[in-house]
Amino acid sequence: MSGWDGIIIYTLPSVSALAIKIIIFWMARHTLRSLSPWFLAFLIALCGINLIELITFAYVDRPYAAAGYLTLYYLFAVGACILLLGLSLEIGNYLNLFLSQVLLVLGFTCALVLIIPGAAVAGVESIGYSITRVSGPLYWVLQVTILATLASSLGVLWYSYRCNADPVRRRRAFVLLIATVPAVAIVLLVALLMQLGVKINGAVFVSFSMNFLLIVLLYTEKQARLFNFLSMIPATREYRTFKTISPLLFGHTPTPLKDAQAVFERELIRGAVERCGGNKTHAADMLGISRATLLRKLKSRPQTY
Repeated sequence: MSGWDGIIIYTLPSVSALAIKIIIFWMARHTLRSLSPWFLAFLIALCGINLIELITFAYVDRPYAAAGYLTLYYLFAVGACILLLGLSLEIGNYLNLFLSQVLLVLGFTCALVLIIPGAAVAGVESIGYSITRVSGPLYWVLQVTILATLASSLGVLWYSYRCNADPVRRRRAFVLLIATVPAVAIVLLVALLMQLGVKINGAVFVSFSMNFLLIVLLYTEKQARLFNFLSMIPATREYRTFKTISPLLFGHTPTPLKDAQAVFERELIRGAVERCGGNKTHAADMLGISRATLLRKLKSRPQTY
């Protein structure tokens, strides 16, 4: 097998990842206009990463000529991490003008470090099937930015999932957290290997994990599909509600109306208690019943079928 045959084989995962992104965009084309600017910019950055990654395969034999492309690749990569943090803050409704300006300044700082010749990227070298950077004296700025923004994104999403007063925002934060963890884990692993001196191009693995992230985010953009997605995850309330109600609706044995009504009432009350942050008195007021009635219906255990 010739050298170019080997390179073509290595490009297949990247081509597949880009093709998957194109399919995702085509299938979600009707919802793109309704997406937030942070989400759209994040999607564009991911596609830019994948496209530049494919272009760099053509420079394996002359890596010095790909310095501009590698700089552009890091611009997209760092930008994607910063945009992910902005998206996480927006989902939790924590994003304000000050935080937006902080993220913008951070992005411009990283761009400046990348544009200055030899600062972050001192050169480019071939690793046989692809190219990789030669670290400059300020490469650590990019590393710290990537790691800090990814860790902050996870922290914001976890906090929003646990503490946000809006139940829909809590669910969106949980979904983004699930979708982001694989990509963050791969990025951290690649960064660790590169820090240890291993010559590796982890872009392919990151691209596939980002595809999973895109699929989940675009699928759950509509609220109905958000709850449908959550109903497939065993740890969620949606899953427990589905498991509770589905036997009543689709079971082989008809359920007495009184028992079915009690089950539906209990699920409705649980949802109200959750919306009120666990305050049963407020939940009872919202439902127009007494606190004693609420507690009695919560504790009832009608027979299910």
